Amino acid sequence: MRRRSSLDRLQDTKQPLLFVFFTYVLGVAVGSAQTVLESWFGAGKVALFGAGVILLLLLMEVPRWLIQWVQTTAQRSALDVEKLVLNPPGHRGLIAVASVGGGISSAQQSIEYHLSKGTLEKCWIFTGGNESERRAREMVSNLVRNGVNPNLFEYVKLTAEEADNPDVICERVEAIFESLPEGWREDEIAADYTGGTKSMTAGIVLACAKPGRHLQFMRPREYDQEGRAVYEKGSDPVLVDINYKVRPVGRRTGARFWGKGSV
Repeated sequence: MRRRSSLDRLQDTKQPLLFVFFTYVLGVAVGSAQTVLESWFGAGKVALFGAGVILLLLLMEVPRWLIQWVQTTAQRSALDVEKLVLNPPGHRGLIAVASVGGGISSAQQSIEYHLSKGTLEKCWIFTGGNESERRAREMVSNLVRNGVNPNLFEYVKLTAEEADNPDVICERVEAIFESLPEGWREDEIAADYTGGTKSMTAGIVLACAKPGRHLQFMRPREYDQEGRAVYEKGSDPVLVDINYKVRPVGRRTGARFWGKGSV
């Protein structure tokens, strides 16, 4: 428990007489000091000195007020954390996830979208287990039959256990960015987190929620009565663009990153 100071005791509402006594003594002391100073230097100089002290104290508070204003503005802007961009521009590279169910169509539609923009040169496909890999190879075969270059694709093979570990997914995505072909920029890669396990989604988002990296998901065009996507109706890509600001939050808590989304 924190030890109470003399000031705490003086401010205790249960001891009003002590507070009154302290206020009286303080007033007498200030008045006596003012009388002595005026006898030494004159009333005008003492008043001028007092005004100068007050002005100095006000000037010392201005930086703190400015910092508080900047922090408040950053907090307000941080509330707008996401901005969705429909029909995004094509990307040079694409990270996709192979689902084991009907969601594999979302990955194929994502690939086809960037191919249609004439920009896609590389596609990394994450698989999580034998069934996921089988579905991914079927999807690639369909695309190759339609004239897509098979060298466009690279499989990132994971076991079922690895696919359920966000840290592993994050590390594999980081490895892709660290080994990009010469001349490629990180903002030329779109990471599509549609499909796969929830852990795969979490890992991709963790790796790509950084300045200069683009996240994407496929939004279904239609849902059934139970709120599930109707895969036959197709889906459209939505880009998640995230911008960051760094805001100090105090000596005790250090610094914190705030994201302002331009998705």
